[in-house]
Amino acid sequence: DTRPVVAVMKDRFTAVFDAALKPVHERYGKPFTIVAAAYPSIDGGMMGSTDVFDPDTQVWNAYTNKYTLDLMEQADGYEALLQAIAKTPYITGLYPFTYWPLALPQSKEHNIRGKPAESVVNAWYEQFAQRDTR
Repeated sequence: DTRPVVAVMKDRFTAVFDAALKPVHERYGKPFTIVAAAYPSIDGGMMGSTDVFDPDTQVWNAYTNKYTLDLMEQADGYEALLQAIAKTPYITGLYPFTYWPLALPQSKEHNIRGKPAESVVNAWYEQFAQRDTR
């Protein structure tokens, strides 16, 4: 199994934020919003080994055997990313790369609709909304 631990992924996200974004924030005083976070629903998808346009992760190629479906790895990745964002004051939010109109819960692509990752993102959005209204 190539699934990284959520805590390890969160620490890695935080390290990248601090190395790449924090200096820019400190210089200009502007916050960031992470746009186009893209993690396919495959085993190893959080390792960055697939291109976002890899045809074997696309919805129209659902029956390829190149990758193994792994919905929980995608959900864990979003959990780790949003945990890191929640503790980073200079990042204000996140947009997933794709959110198709149809739920395709068994697709290997980056879409989160109808998958466990959607529930993770929704739960964090609710927490952020409650925090912002206080």
